[in-house]
Amino acid sequence: MVWCHPPHTYHLDVEYGAVAPAGVEAVISAESLDLRWFPVEEIPELSDEATRRLVRRTREVLRSG
Repeated sequence: MVWCHPPHTYHLDVEYGAVAPAGVEAVISAESLDLRWFPVEEIPELSDEATRRLVRRTREVLRSG
């Protein structure tokens, strides 16, 4: 759970590791301000440790499978 301010509430982020096919377009909903696919090597510096950990685990699963 993450404390958000504002609106001074908790929310739960659920993240998934995924492999996007080449050329796929991201479709954004009204809930988000921005959405993009990034190659693993180009994940923005502003990403948090949880996101980087998810990427590492996803790569490990893909390599072992």
